[in-house]
Formats: sequence, structure tokens, C-alpha cells
Amino acid sequence: MTLKSMIQMTVALTAAVFPLSAKAQSTGEAAAAAVKQKIDAMFPLKGDLATLFTAKSAGDGVDLIFDTERLLDLFKGMGLTTEGAVPLATHLTPQPDGTFKLAQQANIAIKAKITTAAGQMNVDVRAGSIKGSGVSDPDLRYMKSMETEITGLDLAFSTPSSASHRTVDRWIMSQSTSNVADGKFDLVSKAVEVGRRETGSLNDMSMDRNESTTTIKAMPYRALQDLLTAWLVQAQDGKAPATIADSLRQDIRQLMPFGTEISMQGRLDQTRIAQGATKFGLEKIDYDVMWKDLTGLSSINFKMNIEGVDTGGQLPPSYAKLVPDTIALDMTVTGIDVQTPWRYYFETVDFANPAALNENQTGLITSYLLPDDKIPVSVNKMTLTGDLYQAQLSGTATYRTKGSAATAEMRLTTPSLDPLIAHLQDRAKSDPQLGQAAFFALMAKGFAAKGTDGSMYWDLAMTENGQFLVNGHDFTPPRQPSAP
Repeated sequence: MTLKSMIQMTVALTAAVFPLSAKAQSTGEAAAAAVKQKIDAMFPLKGDLATLFTAKSAGDGVDLIFDTERLLDLFKGMGLTTEGAVPLATHLTPQPDGTFKLAQQANIAIKAKITTAAGQMNVDVRAGSIKGSGVSDPDLRYMKSMETEITGLDLAFSTPSSASHRTVDRWIMSQSTSNVADGKFDLVSKAVEVGRRETGSLNDMSMDRNESTTTIKAMPYRALQDLLTAWLVQAQDGKAPATIADSLRQDIRQLMPFGTEISMQGRLDQTRIAQGATKFGLEKIDYDVMWKDLTGLSSINFKMNIEGVDTGGQLPPSYAKLVPDTIALDMTVTGIDVQTPWRYYFETVDFANPAALNENQTGLITSYLLPDDKIPVSVNKMTLTGDLYQAQLSGTATYRTKGSAATAEMRLTTPSLDPLIAHLQDRAKSDPQLGQAAFFALMAKGFAAKGTDGSMYWDLAMTENGQFLVNGHDFTPPRQPSAP
């Protein structure tokens, strides 16, 4: 090959490769600019804040960088000083369907001090590892799915009068969205904490595992985002919060209902609590809360089951036997209107002094919240189970807001009181208080009615005139004479 032909080949290869490289760089820069534009649509930041989010081409996608230190610097005028804050990066990889895959990996070690008139507040936040992955919608408005795992979380907080310290070995959080339409979606958020421990000035607490799931149906995510965007625009123009809130009054009013239905389920395993010398533990706590029909008269159903109550050896054996091993509750509250009082409040409130409501406003909010002027409660089932007894309570109660006394109709059922009575009588000689309890248990047995299955039951009633009836017998306590 001659020198001339070598030069010609080199020129040809350079001409072929360089345009491709330049094109790739241009495409990457355009992708980064497009991501930044999407973020700016939600967070229209100006001036120095315009660089709070930056986007740059990286590998097969874009790195979106959040300047944590810059954000914290905004609060220096409020007495806040920090150290250890670093930018947090999220890698976005465009997908053929227009969505983005997200990936995060970081650690945190931030110390903060807040100086106030009451003294210095110290906050220390650390995490050995933060890893996240998920998929966002094409406009980066919401996560179609996301999971974040934090290990070695360490939070310390102190003031001149108190201190607390929380550590979590592992914390996994996930969320998913579905039924996205008209600015709303169904949101499911899950969290699992493993190895949580808290110490503080007042009490200590630990649990082996804490699981929770929260579901919100028809959550108005776009209205929330638009409200935040409008707020940021005015805040950067120097307007006071009360002025901004007043200009966005109608938007705030329309945020309710925050969803058509909200539910929360969870389980806590091996919970231990200590307050001073008092210590107790719970082997397992399950709960299930369902709030339905938030667009009208809503109802809240609450279920809870507690197993393995441990008094930590702090009670004498005679009393420890009286503590239930299992507590279960299933109850429903109905007739609550959250939408109307919310909209009335934000229609009439003075945002410069939001807590200042006159008597008429307070009365109207209460009447809107409870349009029937009462709170109907159904105790579907409440059970207490121990070594010496098993008791079940069910029925209804009504609490009124305008003067009338609460009314209730409940039935208390138990297979037998004999084991409990025998235990109390056996220990009455050494403990007179247990003797008194044995007397009342015997009296209750005497007034019990018999069920078809051989069980004992007591129909309990509270009437509007204040009477307390047990199986039709009046047990109303004597009323104290009114003062002259």
C-alpha cells in the first residue's frame, strides 16, 4: 500500500466515524434537554434555583441530578447549617414505549444544626446504602412502579431537653400505579422495615418486622402537581404564603376527595416497648383499615388483632393470668362527610390566621362533617381471650353532637365464668382486691342469661335519659346532686 492510499483510507475512516460520534453526542444532549424540560414543567425554578435539577447525557440514557446541598442552603437564613450533603443522581434509560427505566444508588451522611431561640437542634441522618429501580411514565409525572431499598438507616435527633435515636437494618419501599385517567390514578404503596430500634428520652421501642400496605383509589395526582407548580411560581416572585394560598383557594378546595377509597393493612412482629421501669411486648399486631365512599357519606372500618401480650414479668402471677393473650376488634364508624367541610373551610378561612374560626364557622364545619349530628358506631366483634376466660362484645352505639346522651345496645357473651371465679377466689385470702373481683364476677354470673348453646350473655343498654340496663335490670349509678 502506497503512502497516498494510506492517507486516503485514514481520511475516509475519519469521515465515516466522526459524524457518528457527533450524532451520538447530539442525540444524548437532546435527550438530556428533553428530560430537563419535563422536570421544569413540574418544578418551574428560576435564578439560582434553576440548577437544583440538572440533566446530562450518560451512557445509554440521562443522569438526572438533584443538588441536595443547594436545597439545604436555602434554609441558612432560618438558622440551618449542614455538612455532608452530596448530589443525588438518578439514571434514566429511555424505553421504546416512551417510558423511562430509573436506577439509583447512593449513601447518605448528613449532619444538620438548627439554631433557634429555644436552643440548638441537632439532626444526623445516615444510610449505608440506598438502591432504587423503577419505571416512570413518559412525562416523568408519576412512577408506574418503583422499589427502593435502604440499609443501615440511622437517624439521631436532639434538643436541649430531649433526644431520640432510630436505626433500621433494612427498609424496602415500593409503589405502583394503575387505572391512570383524567389526572388520577390508583396508588399502592408498600413498606417493610426489618430490625427497627428506637431509644429516646421518654421511652424505647423495637420491633423485628413492620409491614404496611396503603392503597388510594382515584388519587388526583395531577391536581396536586399543578397546585405545587403554581405555588412555586408565586413563591419565587416573593409572595407571602397566605397570599399564595388565597389566590389558589379554589384549587385547594377541589383537592378533596383525596381519593374515593383509602385502605391500610399491616403487621408488626415482636414489638417491645419500655417506658421508664414499665416494659411490655406484643408478639404480633395485625390491622386493616378501610375508608370507603369519600365522595359522600363515608364509612371507616377498623380491624385489629393483637396476639401474645407479654407483661415482662412485672405483674404478680395472680394478675398476669388476668391479662388477655389475644385481643381482636372489628368496628365500623359511618355517616362522615369529609368533602363538604373541607371545601367550606377553604372557601371561608383567612389564610393569614387559619386557626381563627368563629363560633358559627366551627358549628357549620361540625354539622357538615356529621350531617346527621351523630356518630353511629357498630362493634361488629370484639373478643378478649386468656387462660381463664373468653369474652365477646358486639352491638351498636350512637354518639350525638347536640346535647343528647350517647346510646348503646351491646351483648357481652362468654362460654363460662367458672375458671375466672375459681382463680379469683383461690387468691382472695392473700389479696383482698381479688376477693372483691370474685364477688362482682359471681354477681355478674347471677344476672347472666343463657344462650341456646349453653353460653352466658348480658344485654347492655345505655338509654337517652342516662339509664344503664343489664338484661333489662336497671343498674344506673346514683346521680350526684346538682350544686345549689
